[in-house]
Parts: sequence; structure tokens; C-alpha cells
Amino acid sequence: MNANTGAAPPRHPAASSGRTSIWLRIYAIGVLLIGLLMAGGGAYLVGLGGSWYYLLTGIALCISGFLSHSGRIAGLYLYLASFAATLAWALHEAGLDFWALVPRTVAPLALTALALLLAPLHRHADGKRPAAKPYRAGAAGLLAGFALDLGLMLVTHGG
Repeated sequence: MNANTGAAPPRHPAASSGRTSIWLRIYAIGVLLIGLLMAGGGAYLVGLGGSWYYLLTGIALCISGFLSHSGRIAGLYLYLASFAATLAWALHEAGLDFWALVPRTVAPLALTALALLLAPLHRHADGKRPAAKPYRAGAAGLLAGFALDLGLMLVTHGG
């Protein structure tokens, strides 16, 4: 509230209008498409007796893409949970074998950094946008990890 007038302070027009950024929509459609491909391939693998990881992660990415397309912060949180599950799955499957981890982690690292950079374009349930700094810091950390992965590809591993 403004102490002089008693009126509420003005909100950012994009936050109050409910409109979702075109960049967030493009990202969300990409996540949805990746999720559809993963879920489809994952269903096939499950049918062959394989891992449920791809099916479950694909479904989570589809939901995340749908939520992000409408600007809901829950889409980002679901994507981050999927990324954490991906890292756990990658370590379970490959252990600390660098070359086995690369195909399981490089793309998710880059996409999660992008998700964090786009975080301020999402909205909380109350319509407010999240603060950008923590997400930018997280994105910087993931991009550093991505760069480290790329750099380590130039080094000989495992005898």
C-alpha cells in the first residue's frame, strides 16, 4: 500500500495481464515435444521389459511443458525435479564413468540452464513473477558444469 494514497503499488503490466512470454511458450513447446518423444520411446522400452525412466520422465516433461506454456511456475519446478531424477538415474546407470555419463547429462544440463534463465517469465499462483537472481545463479552454475563437461571431453579418460 502507498502510505500517501492508500492505493496498492502498480504491478508490472506483464505480471498482471496474465500473458505468457513468447520465449517461454517456445521453450514450453520444445519441452513438450521432447517429453512426447521420450514417453513414446519409453513406452516401447517398457513393453520390451526395459527401464521405466524414459516413460516417466517423458510424462513429467509433457506436464512441465503444458504448465510452462501457460506461465505457471509449477512447470519449472516439475522440470527441475525431472532434472534431479535424471541425474540420479544417470549415476545409477553409469556410475562415475565419464563417457557413460556424457550422453545422459550434457543435454539435460544445457536445457535446465535454459529453464532457469527463463524462470522469471513464469508466474506464481498469486500472479507475481519470481526473483531472477537465484535462478540466474543456478543457470550460471549449470552452464559452468556444461562447459566443464565439454572441456573434459578433450581429456583422455580411463586408461
